[in-house]
Amino acid sequence: MCKQCCGVLRLVLSALTVFIGLWFSPSANALLAQDVRDHWIFGPRNHIRFTPSGPVNMGLAGLTAREGPAAISDQSGNLLFYGSNEALFNRNHDTLVNGVFHSPCLETDNGSSVTQGGLILPSSQDFQKFYFIHIDGVDSDDCFPYKLHFSSIDMSFDGGLGGVMLGMKKQLLAESAVGEQLTAIRHGNGIDWWVLVRKAHVEGGTIATYTSNAFLVFLASDDSITLMHEQSTSYSSYTGELKASPAGERLALASYNLMPDTLPGGSLLLYDFDRCTGMISNEVVYNDGWGGGGFNSPYGLEFSPSGELLYVATYRSSLFPCNIFQVDLTDSTLSTATNLFYSGYTCSSDIEMGPDGKLYFNAQSCVGSSIGDSLHEYLHCIENPNIPGPGCNVNTFVVPLAGGEFQCFGGVNSFPNYYLGPVPGGCQDTTTVDTTSAVVVPPKPEWNIYPTLAPQLLTVDVSQPGVQMVVWDIMGREVERLRLSEKQQRIPSAAWPTGTYRVILYRDGLHLGAKTVVRP
Repeated sequence: MCKQCCGVLRLVLSALTVFIGLWFSPSANALLAQDVRDHWIFGPRNHIRFTPSGPVNMGLAGLTAREGPAAISDQSGNLLFYGSNEALFNRNHDTLVNGVFHSPCLETDNGSSVTQGGLILPSSQDFQKFYFIHIDGVDSDDCFPYKLHFSSIDMSFDGGLGGVMLGMKKQLLAESAVGEQLTAIRHGNGIDWWVLVRKAHVEGGTIATYTSNAFLVFLASDDSITLMHEQSTSYSSYTGELKASPAGERLALASYNLMPDTLPGGSLLLYDFDRCTGMISNEVVYNDGWGGGGFNSPYGLEFSPSGELLYVATYRSSLFPCNIFQVDLTDSTLSTATNLFYSGYTCSSDIEMGPDGKLYFNAQSCVGSSIGDSLHEYLHCIENPNIPGPGCNVNTFVVPLAGGEFQCFGGVNSFPNYYLGPVPGGCQDTTTVDTTSAVVVPPKPEWNIYPTLAPQLLTVDVSQPGVQMVVWDIMGREVERLRLSEKQQRIPSAAWPTGTYRVILYRDGLHLGAKTVVRP
Protein backbone atom coordinates (compact mmCIF):
# COMPACT_ATOMS: atom_id res chain seq x y z
CA MET A 1 0.00 0.00 0.00
CA CYS A 2 1.36 3.46 -0.86
CA LYS A 3 2.24 5.93 1.88
CA GLN A 4 -0.51 8.30 0.71
CA CYS A 5 -3.09 5.52 0.92
CA CYS A 6 -1.89 4.58 4.40
CA GLY A 7 -2.29 8.20 5.47
CA VAL A 8 -5.88 8.35 4.22
CA LEU A 9 -6.70 5.07 5.96
CA ARG A 10 -5.24 6.33 9.22
CA LEU A 11 -7.31 9.51 9.04
CA VAL A 12 -10.47 7.47 8.51
CA LEU A 13 -9.67 5.13 11.40
CA SER A 14 -8.80 7.97 13.74
CA ALA A 15 -12.30 9.37 13.24
CA LEU A 16 -13.78 6.20 14.73
CA THR A 17 -14.08 5.74 18.47
CA VAL A 18 -15.30 2.17 18.31
CA PHE A 19 -13.37 -0.71 16.87
CA ILE A 20 -15.59 -3.20 15.05
CA GLY A 21 -15.52 -6.16 12.73
CA LEU A 22 -12.58 -7.55 10.83
CA TRP A 23 -10.88 -4.20 10.45
CA PHE A 24 -10.70 -3.61 14.18
CA SER A 25 -7.14 -4.13 15.35
CA PRO A 26 -4.54 -2.64 17.69
CA SER A 27 -3.18 -0.66 14.72
CA ALA A 28 -6.31 1.48 14.79
CA ASN A 29 -5.49 2.70 18.26
CA ALA A 30 -1.95 3.47 17.08
CA LEU A 31 -3.52 6.57 15.57
CA LEU A 32 -4.43 7.92 19.01
CA ALA A 33 -2.07 10.05 21.05
CA GLN A 34 -2.11 7.73 24.07
CA ASP A 35 -2.53 4.02 24.57
CA VAL A 36 -2.85 1.53 27.42
CA ARG A 37 0.19 -0.20 25.86
CA ASP A 38 2.40 2.90 25.89
CA HIS A 39 4.79 1.49 28.52
CA TRP A 40 6.78 -1.66 27.83
CA ILE A 41 8.67 -2.92 30.87
CA PHE A 42 10.59 -6.16 30.52
CA GLY A 43 13.58 -7.82 32.07
CA PRO A 44 16.07 -7.28 33.15
CA ARG A 45 14.87 -3.79 34.13
CA ASN A 46 14.21 -2.30 30.69
CA HIS A 47 11.57 0.44 30.38
CA ILE A 48 10.42 1.73 26.97
CA ARG A 49 7.70 4.35 26.47
CA PHE A 50 5.94 4.97 23.18
CA THR A 51 5.50 8.68 22.46
CA PRO A 52 4.05 10.54 19.45
CA SER A 53 7.62 10.91 18.15
CA GLY A 54 8.46 7.23 18.69
CA PRO A 55 9.58 4.82 21.44
CA VAL A 56 12.18 6.10 23.92
CA ASN A 57 14.30 4.50 26.62
CA MET A 58 13.04 5.57 30.06
CA GLY A 59 15.94 4.12 32.04
CA LEU A 60 15.87 1.32 34.58
CA ALA A 61 12.71 -0.20 36.04
CA GLY A 62 12.22 -2.67 38.88
CA LEU A 63 11.52 -5.83 36.90
CA THR A 64 14.21 -8.55 36.77
CA ALA A 65 12.22 -11.45 35.27
CA ARG A 66 13.75 -12.97 32.16
CA GLU A 67 10.43 -13.62 30.43
CA GLY A 68 6.67 -13.23 30.78
CA PRO A 69 6.44 -9.51 31.72
CA ALA A 70 3.14 -7.60 31.86
CA ALA A 71 2.41 -3.86 32.01
CA ILE A 72 -0.65 -1.63 31.76
CA SER A 73 -1.18 2.12 31.39
CA ASP A 74 -4.30 4.23 31.64
CA GLN A 75 -6.02 5.58 28.54
CA SER A 76 -3.90 8.72 28.73
CA GLY A 77 -0.75 6.65 28.45
CA ASN A 78 0.27 6.99 32.12
CA LEU A 79 1.86 3.90 33.64
CA LEU A 80 -0.34 2.13 36.21
CA PHE A 81 1.57 -1.00 37.22
CA TYR A 82 3.70 -3.79 35.82
CA GLY A 83 5.39 -7.01 36.84
CA SER A 84 5.74 -10.74 36.35
CA ASN A 85 5.06 -13.94 38.24
CA GLU A 86 7.73 -12.80 40.73
CA ALA A 87 6.23 -9.47 41.81
CA LEU A 88 4.17 -6.45 40.73
CA PHE A 89 5.43 -2.85 40.80
CA ASN A 90 3.65 0.52 40.87
CA ARG A 91 4.34 3.51 38.64
CA ASN A 92 7.09 4.65 41.02
CA HIS A 93 8.87 1.29 40.50
CA ASP A 94 8.22 0.25 44.08
CA THR A 95 6.68 -3.12 44.93
CA LEU A 96 2.90 -3.02 44.80
CA VAL A 97 1.18 -3.41 48.16
CA ASN A 98 0.81 -7.18 48.78
CA GLY A 99 2.40 -7.66 45.35
CA VAL A 100 5.21 -10.15 45.97
CA PHE A 101 4.52 -13.70 44.76
CA HIS A 102 6.39 -16.66 46.21
CA SER A 103 7.17 -19.53 43.87
CA PRO A 104 9.36 -22.52 44.74
CA CYS A 105 10.85 -22.42 41.27
CA LEU A 106 11.94 -18.84 40.62
CA GLU A 107 15.45 -18.50 39.28
CA THR A 108 17.76 -16.77 41.73
CA ASP A 109 19.82 -14.76 39.24
CA ASN A 110 17.67 -13.85 36.27
CA GLY A 111 14.12 -14.17 37.49
CA SER A 112 11.37 -16.40 36.20
CA SER A 113 11.48 -17.92 32.74
CA VAL A 114 8.05 -18.47 31.19
CA THR A 115 7.53 -17.38 27.59
CA GLN A 116 4.18 -15.70 28.28
CA GLY A 117 4.09 -15.79 32.05
CA GLY A 118 1.59 -13.02 32.73
CA LEU A 119 -1.13 -10.81 31.29
CA ILE A 120 -3.28 -7.99 32.66
CA LEU A 121 -7.01 -7.67 31.97
CA PRO A 122 -9.30 -4.80 33.01
CA SER A 123 -12.36 -5.61 35.11
CA SER A 124 -15.68 -5.20 33.31
CA GLN A 125 -17.27 -4.18 36.62
CA ASP A 126 -14.94 -1.59 38.13
CA PHE A 127 -12.60 0.71 36.23
CA GLN A 128 -10.15 0.70 39.16
CA LYS A 129 -9.71 -3.08 39.18
CA PHE A 130 -7.50 -5.28 37.04
CA TYR A 131 -6.89 -9.00 36.91
CA PHE A 132 -3.34 -10.32 36.68
CA ILE A 133 -3.24 -13.87 35.29
CA HIS A 134 0.13 -15.51 35.70
CA ILE A 135 2.02 -18.81 35.49
CA ASP A 136 4.54 -19.96 38.07
CA GLY A 137 8.16 -19.85 36.92
CA VAL A 138 10.56 -22.76 36.62
CA ASP A 139 14.32 -23.16 36.53
CA SER A 140 14.97 -26.90 36.44
CA ASP A 141 13.41 -30.19 35.46
CA ASP A 142 13.04 -31.02 39.16
CA CYS A 143 10.76 -28.07 39.83
CA PHE A 144 7.56 -27.99 37.82
CA PRO A 145 4.75 -25.98 39.36
CA TYR A 146 3.66 -24.41 36.07
CA LYS A 147 0.24 -23.64 37.52
CA LEU A 148 -2.08 -20.87 36.33
CA HIS A 149 -3.04 -18.27 38.95
CA PHE A 150 -5.16 -15.17 39.25
CA SER A 151 -4.71 -12.02 41.37
CA SER A 152 -7.00 -9.00 41.65
CA ILE A 153 -5.45 -5.50 41.70
CA ASP A 154 -7.33 -2.47 43.03
CA MET A 155 -5.83 0.87 41.96
CA SER A 156 -7.56 2.72 44.81
CA PHE A 157 -5.15 1.11 47.29
CA ASP A 158 -2.07 2.92 48.61
CA GLY A 159 -3.21 6.41 47.68
CA GLY A 160 -3.86 5.48 44.06
CA LEU A 161 -0.65 3.49 43.54
CA GLY A 162 -2.59 0.23 43.70
CA GLY A 163 -2.34 -3.04 45.56
CA VAL A 164 -3.25 -6.71 45.39
CA MET A 165 -6.55 -7.38 47.17
CA LEU A 166 -6.36 -9.53 50.29
CA GLY A 167 -7.89 -12.93 49.70
CA MET A 168 -7.56 -12.43 45.93
CA LYS A 169 -3.84 -13.09 45.58
CA LYS A 170 -2.47 -15.98 43.55
CA GLN A 171 -5.74 -17.87 43.38
CA LEU A 172 -5.36 -21.20 41.57
CA LEU A 173 -7.36 -21.34 38.35
CA ALA A 174 -6.75 -24.98 37.38
CA GLU A 175 -5.25 -28.07 38.98
CA SER A 176 -3.58 -29.03 35.72
CA ALA A 177 0.00 -28.05 35.01
CA VAL A 178 0.24 -25.69 32.03
CA GLY A 179 2.81 -24.83 29.41
CA GLU A 180 4.40 -21.45 28.76
CA GLN A 181 1.85 -20.13 26.26
CA LEU A 182 -0.84 -17.77 27.52
CA THR A 183 -3.04 -15.19 25.80
CA ALA A 184 -6.46 -13.52 26.00
CA ILE A 185 -9.04 -12.60 23.38
CA ARG A 186 -11.97 -10.25 23.85
CA HIS A 187 -15.30 -12.11 23.91
CA GLY A 188 -17.62 -11.50 20.97
CA ASN A 189 -19.82 -9.36 23.21
CA GLY A 190 -16.99 -6.81 23.32
CA ILE A 191 -16.85 -6.88 27.14
CA ASP A 192 -15.70 -10.20 28.60
CA TRP A 193 -12.49 -12.13 27.91
CA TRP A 194 -11.45 -15.57 26.81
CA VAL A 195 -8.18 -16.69 28.41
CA LEU A 196 -6.26 -19.46 26.64
CA VAL A 197 -3.34 -21.48 27.96
CA ARG A 198 -1.69 -24.70 26.80
CA LYS A 199 -2.12 -27.67 29.13
CA ALA A 200 1.09 -29.52 30.05
CA HIS A 201 1.36 -33.29 30.11
CA VAL A 202 2.83 -34.72 33.30
CA GLU A 203 4.46 -38.16 33.46
CA GLY A 204 5.90 -39.77 36.58
CA GLY A 205 5.64 -36.58 38.61
CA THR A 206 7.53 -34.42 36.10
CA ILE A 207 6.42 -32.47 33.07
CA ALA A 208 6.95 -34.40 29.84
CA THR A 209 8.60 -31.56 27.98
CA TYR A 210 6.99 -30.49 24.69
CA THR A 211 4.05 -32.84 25.05
CA SER A 212 1.31 -30.29 25.61
CA ASN A 213 -1.41 -31.03 23.09
CA ALA A 214 -4.51 -29.35 24.52
CA PHE A 215 -5.90 -25.88 25.22
CA LEU A 216 -7.57 -24.84 28.46
CA VAL A 217 -10.12 -22.09 27.72
CA PHE A 218 -11.29 -19.83 30.58
CA LEU A 219 -13.93 -17.12 30.62
CA ALA A 220 -13.34 -13.91 32.57
CA SER A 221 -16.81 -12.43 32.96
CA ASP A 222 -18.21 -9.91 35.43
CA ASP A 223 -17.15 -11.24 38.83
CA SER A 224 -15.57 -14.61 38.00
CA ILE A 225 -12.94 -16.47 36.01
CA THR A 226 -13.74 -20.09 35.26
CA LEU A 227 -12.55 -22.96 33.11
CA MET A 228 -15.13 -23.42 30.34
CA HIS A 229 -13.68 -26.29 28.34
CA GLU A 230 -10.57 -28.22 27.32
CA GLN A 231 -9.74 -28.90 23.67
CA SER A 232 -7.24 -31.45 22.46
CA THR A 233 -5.12 -30.83 19.39
CA SER A 234 -3.16 -33.18 17.19
CA TYR A 235 0.21 -31.53 17.65
CA SER A 236 2.21 -30.79 20.78
CA SER A 237 3.82 -27.56 21.93
CA TYR A 238 5.29 -26.26 25.13
CA THR A 239 7.33 -23.05 24.79
CA GLY A 240 7.11 -20.28 22.22
CA GLU A 241 4.47 -17.60 21.75
CA LEU A 242 0.71 -17.97 21.33
CA LYS A 243 -0.86 -15.00 19.54
CA ALA A 244 -4.32 -14.01 18.33
CA SER A 245 -4.92 -12.07 15.15
CA PRO A 246 -6.03 -8.43 15.56
CA ALA A 247 -9.65 -9.36 14.85
CA GLY A 248 -9.43 -12.34 17.21
CA GLU A 249 -10.59 -14.91 14.67
CA ARG A 250 -7.28 -16.77 14.26
CA LEU A 251 -4.63 -18.20 16.57
CA ALA A 252 -0.98 -18.82 15.82
CA LEU A 253 1.13 -21.08 18.01
CA ALA A 254 4.92 -21.40 17.85
CA SER A 255 5.79 -24.96 18.75
CA TYR A 256 9.40 -24.64 19.82
CA ASN A 257 11.23 -27.92 20.32
CA LEU A 258 14.65 -28.00 21.91
CA MET A 259 16.44 -30.85 20.17
CA PRO A 260 20.06 -31.75 19.33
CA ASP A 261 21.71 -29.60 16.67
CA THR A 262 21.43 -32.36 14.12
CA LEU A 263 17.69 -32.71 14.68
CA PRO A 264 16.00 -29.36 14.14
CA GLY A 265 12.38 -29.40 15.15
CA GLY A 266 9.24 -27.47 15.88
CA SER A 267 6.26 -26.30 13.90
CA LEU A 268 3.98 -23.38 13.25
CA LEU A 269 0.37 -24.17 14.16
CA LEU A 270 -2.65 -22.15 13.06
CA TYR A 271 -6.25 -22.35 14.29
CA ASP A 272 -9.60 -20.64 13.83
CA PHE A 273 -11.18 -19.15 16.96
CA ASP A 274 -14.86 -18.45 17.65
CA ARG A 275 -15.12 -15.35 19.84
CA CYS A 276 -18.71 -16.17 20.79
CA THR A 277 -18.19 -19.75 21.98
CA GLY A 278 -14.48 -19.84 22.75
CA MET A 279 -14.07 -22.90 20.53
CA ILE A 280 -10.87 -23.62 18.59
CA SER A 281 -11.00 -25.40 15.23
CA ASN A 282 -9.29 -26.15 11.90
CA GLU A 283 -5.76 -26.94 13.04
CA VAL A 284 -3.13 -26.36 10.33
CA VAL A 285 0.42 -27.60 10.95
CA TYR A 286 3.26 -26.11 8.95
CA ASN A 287 6.67 -27.69 9.36
CA ASP A 288 7.89 -27.93 5.78
CA GLY A 289 11.56 -27.30 5.12
CA TRP A 290 13.20 -28.84 8.19
CA GLY A 291 16.91 -28.90 7.60
CA GLY A 292 16.53 -26.98 4.36
CA GLY A 293 16.46 -23.42 5.60
CA GLY A 294 12.81 -23.43 6.64
CA PHE A 295 11.38 -22.89 10.10
CA ASN A 296 13.61 -24.32 12.78
CA SER A 297 12.14 -24.16 16.26
CA PRO A 298 9.71 -21.23 15.92
CA TYR A 299 9.59 -19.13 19.07
CA GLY A 300 8.25 -15.58 18.55
CA LEU A 301 5.05 -14.71 16.66
CA GLU A 302 3.01 -11.67 15.67
CA PHE A 303 0.30 -10.92 13.13
CA SER A 304 0.41 -7.88 10.90
CA PRO A 305 -2.22 -5.21 11.68
CA SER A 306 -4.17 -6.40 8.61
CA GLY A 307 -4.10 -9.98 9.87
CA GLU A 308 -2.96 -11.18 6.43
CA LEU A 309 0.70 -11.70 7.28
CA LEU A 310 2.34 -13.57 10.14
CA TYR A 311 5.87 -12.96 11.37
CA VAL A 312 7.79 -15.87 12.89
CA ALA A 313 11.08 -15.71 14.80
CA THR A 314 13.00 -18.96 14.95
CA TYR A 315 15.51 -20.03 17.56
CA ARG A 316 18.18 -22.64 17.14
CA SER A 317 21.69 -23.27 18.26
CA SER A 318 24.79 -22.74 16.11
CA LEU A 319 23.50 -24.93 13.28
CA PHE A 320 20.43 -22.80 12.64
CA PRO A 321 20.84 -19.20 13.83
CA CYS A 322 17.93 -16.89 14.51
CA ASN A 323 15.77 -15.80 11.57
CA ILE A 324 12.65 -13.70 11.04
CA PHE A 325 10.17 -15.13 8.53
CA GLN A 326 7.08 -13.56 7.00
CA VAL A 327 4.24 -15.97 6.16
CA ASP A 328 1.46 -15.02 3.74
CA LEU A 329 -1.76 -16.21 5.38
CA THR A 330 -3.81 -15.43 2.26
CA ASP A 331 -2.08 -18.46 0.70
CA SER A 332 -3.98 -21.45 2.05
CA THR A 333 -0.98 -23.72 1.43
CA LEU A 334 1.27 -21.46 3.54
CA SER A 335 3.90 -21.97 0.87
CA THR A 336 4.84 -18.29 0.72
CA ALA A 337 7.33 -17.75 3.54
CA THR A 338 9.97 -15.07 3.12
CA ASN A 339 13.16 -15.07 5.17
CA LEU A 340 13.51 -11.39 6.07
CA PHE A 341 16.35 -11.48 8.54
CA TYR A 342 19.28 -13.83 9.10
CA SER A 343 21.23 -13.00 12.21
CA GLY A 344 24.27 -15.22 11.95
CA TYR A 345 24.11 -15.87 15.69
CA THR A 346 22.15 -17.81 18.26
CA CYS A 347 19.13 -16.13 19.85
CA SER A 348 15.45 -16.34 20.52
CA SER A 349 13.10 -13.45 19.86
CA ASP A 350 9.66 -12.30 20.92
CA ILE A 351 7.67 -10.16 18.47
CA GLU A 352 5.02 -7.67 19.59
CA MET A 353 2.93 -4.99 17.92
CA GLY A 354 3.52 -1.53 19.30
CA PRO A 355 0.89 1.19 19.80
CA ASP A 356 2.24 2.73 16.57
CA GLY A 357 1.21 -0.33 14.52
CA LYS A 358 4.83 -1.38 13.92
CA LEU A 359 6.24 -4.71 15.09
CA TYR A 360 9.17 -4.86 17.51
CA PHE A 361 11.38 -7.81 18.30
CA ASN A 362 14.21 -8.42 20.72
CA ALA A 363 17.15 -10.78 20.80
CA GLN A 364 17.46 -12.92 23.90
CA SER A 365 20.89 -14.13 25.02
CA CYS A 366 22.62 -13.28 21.76
CA VAL A 367 26.12 -14.67 21.49
CA GLY A 368 28.41 -15.93 18.80
CA SER A 369 29.35 -12.81 16.83
CA SER A 370 30.11 -9.15 17.28
CA ILE A 371 26.76 -8.16 15.78
CA GLY A 372 25.03 -10.65 18.05
CA ASP A 373 26.68 -9.16 21.10
CA SER A 374 25.36 -5.70 20.20
CA LEU A 375 21.92 -6.66 18.85
CA HIS A 376 20.65 -7.71 22.26
CA GLU A 377 21.22 -4.15 23.50
CA TYR A 378 18.35 -2.88 21.29
CA LEU A 379 14.79 -3.45 20.19
CA HIS A 380 14.46 -3.92 16.45
CA CYS A 381 11.54 -2.97 14.24
CA ILE A 382 9.47 -4.16 11.28
CA GLU A 383 8.43 -0.75 10.00
CA ASN A 384 5.66 -1.63 7.52
CA PRO A 385 4.29 -5.00 8.64
CA ASN A 386 1.31 -4.97 6.25
CA ILE A 387 3.65 -4.97 3.22
CA PRO A 388 4.51 -8.42 1.80
CA GLY A 389 8.17 -9.26 1.27
CA PRO A 390 11.25 -7.14 1.99
CA GLY A 391 9.18 -3.96 1.58
CA CYS A 392 8.06 -4.44 5.19
CA ASN A 393 11.50 -3.02 6.12
CA VAL A 394 13.25 -4.85 8.95
CA ASN A 395 15.42 -2.31 10.78
CA THR A 396 17.89 -3.15 13.53
CA PHE A 397 19.28 -0.99 16.36
CA VAL A 398 16.06 1.03 16.63
CA VAL A 399 15.47 1.45 20.38
CA PRO A 400 18.45 1.32 22.76
CA LEU A 401 17.89 -0.65 25.95
CA ALA A 402 19.24 0.03 29.42
CA GLY A 403 22.67 -1.37 28.60
CA GLY A 404 25.39 -2.88 30.73
CA GLU A 405 24.30 -5.73 32.96
CA PHE A 406 20.66 -4.86 32.20
CA GLN A 407 20.78 -5.64 28.48
CA CYS A 408 17.82 -7.47 27.06
CA PHE A 409 18.00 -11.07 28.18
CA GLY A 410 14.34 -11.97 28.09
CA GLY A 411 11.03 -11.60 26.34
CA VAL A 412 9.17 -8.36 25.76
CA ASN A 413 5.63 -7.60 26.91
CA SER A 414 2.72 -9.44 25.35
CA PHE A 415 -0.55 -7.49 25.13
CA PRO A 416 -4.04 -8.68 24.19
CA ASN A 417 -6.12 -6.48 21.89
CA TYR A 418 -7.78 -4.29 24.53
CA TYR A 419 -9.71 -2.35 21.88
CA LEU A 420 -11.43 -5.20 20.07
CA GLY A 421 -15.16 -4.55 19.78
CA PRO A 422 -18.13 -6.92 19.51
CA VAL A 423 -18.50 -9.28 16.58
CA PRO A 424 -20.83 -8.06 13.83
CA GLY A 425 -24.35 -9.25 14.63
CA GLY A 426 -23.50 -9.91 18.27
CA CYS A 427 -23.36 -13.16 20.23
CA GLN A 428 -25.86 -15.20 22.15
CA ASP A 429 -25.20 -15.09 25.88
CA THR A 430 -22.31 -17.49 26.53
CA THR A 431 -21.16 -15.87 29.76
CA THR A 432 -23.17 -17.96 32.24
CA VAL A 433 -20.71 -19.84 34.43
CA ASP A 434 -20.83 -22.32 37.28
CA THR A 435 -19.42 -20.24 40.13
CA THR A 436 -18.72 -23.35 42.17
CA SER A 437 -15.74 -23.96 39.87
CA ALA A 438 -14.82 -20.32 39.34
CA VAL A 439 -12.52 -17.90 41.09
CA VAL A 440 -15.04 -15.31 42.26
CA VAL A 441 -14.24 -11.72 43.14
CA PRO A 442 -16.25 -9.90 45.85
CA PRO A 443 -20.00 -9.61 45.08
CA LYS A 444 -21.27 -6.66 43.10
CA PRO A 445 -23.69 -4.16 44.71
CA GLU A 446 -27.42 -3.92 44.11
CA TRP A 447 -27.44 -2.24 40.73
CA ASN A 448 -27.58 -3.15 37.09
CA ILE A 449 -26.90 -1.44 33.76
CA TYR A 450 -28.23 -3.00 30.56
CA PRO A 451 -28.05 -3.73 27.70
CA THR A 452 -24.27 -3.52 27.40
CA LEU A 453 -24.75 -3.24 23.63
CA ALA A 454 -26.96 -0.13 23.63
CA PRO A 455 -27.91 1.43 20.28
CA GLN A 456 -30.76 3.65 21.54
CA LEU A 457 -31.55 3.32 25.26
CA LEU A 458 -29.66 2.32 28.36
CA THR A 459 -31.55 1.10 31.44
CA VAL A 460 -30.13 1.62 34.92
CA ASP A 461 -31.58 -0.20 37.96
CA VAL A 462 -30.60 0.92 41.47
CA SER A 463 -31.84 -0.02 44.93
CA GLN A 464 -32.92 3.55 45.65
CA PRO A 465 -33.01 6.86 43.75
CA GLY A 466 -30.46 9.62 44.16
CA VAL A 467 -27.57 7.76 42.52
CA GLN A 468 -25.26 9.80 40.31
CA MET A 469 -24.31 8.36 36.93
CA VAL A 470 -21.19 9.45 35.03
CA VAL A 471 -20.34 8.28 31.49
CA TRP A 472 -16.76 8.35 30.15
CA ASP A 473 -15.57 7.52 26.65
CA ILE A 474 -12.57 5.34 25.86
CA MET A 475 -10.23 8.33 25.95
CA GLY A 476 -11.29 9.24 29.49
CA ARG A 477 -13.48 12.19 28.49
CA GLU A 478 -16.73 12.80 30.37
CA VAL A 479 -19.73 12.35 28.06
CA GLU A 480 -22.67 12.68 30.45
CA ARG A 481 -23.38 13.24 34.14
CA LEU A 482 -26.82 13.06 35.75
CA ARG A 483 -28.63 12.14 38.96
CA LEU A 484 -31.10 9.25 38.76
CA SER A 485 -34.48 10.22 40.16
CA GLU A 486 -36.03 6.74 39.84
CA LYS A 487 -35.07 3.21 40.87
CA GLN A 488 -35.28 2.25 37.22
CA GLN A 489 -34.42 4.88 34.67
CA ARG A 490 -33.93 4.80 30.93
CA ILE A 491 -31.07 6.89 29.55
CA PRO A 492 -31.11 7.86 25.85
CA SER A 493 -27.82 6.79 24.25
CA ALA A 494 -28.64 7.34 20.57
CA ALA A 495 -26.83 10.70 20.57
CA TRP A 496 -23.57 9.22 21.88
CA PRO A 497 -20.95 8.79 19.15
CA THR A 498 -20.25 5.23 18.14
CA GLY A 499 -17.76 3.85 20.65
CA THR A 500 -17.02 2.12 23.95
CA TYR A 501 -17.96 3.76 27.27
CA ARG A 502 -17.62 3.27 31.02
CA VAL A 503 -20.85 3.96 32.92
CA ILE A 504 -20.03 4.58 36.60
CA LEU A 505 -22.47 4.89 39.51
CA TYR A 506 -21.88 6.87 42.72
CA ARG A 507 -23.94 7.51 45.85
CA ASP A 508 -22.78 10.28 48.19
CA GLY A 509 -19.35 10.12 46.63
CA LEU A 510 -19.09 6.33 47.15
CA HIS A 511 -18.26 4.29 44.06
CA LEU A 512 -21.02 1.69 43.60
CA GLY A 513 -19.81 0.03 40.43
CA ALA A 514 -19.34 0.37 36.69
CA LYS A 515 -19.98 -1.39 33.41
CA THR A 516 -18.56 -1.16 29.94
CA VAL A 517 -21.20 -0.27 27.35
CA VAL A 518 -20.79 -0.33 23.59
CA ARG A 519 -22.70 2.09 21.35
CA PRO A 520 -22.60 0.31 17.95
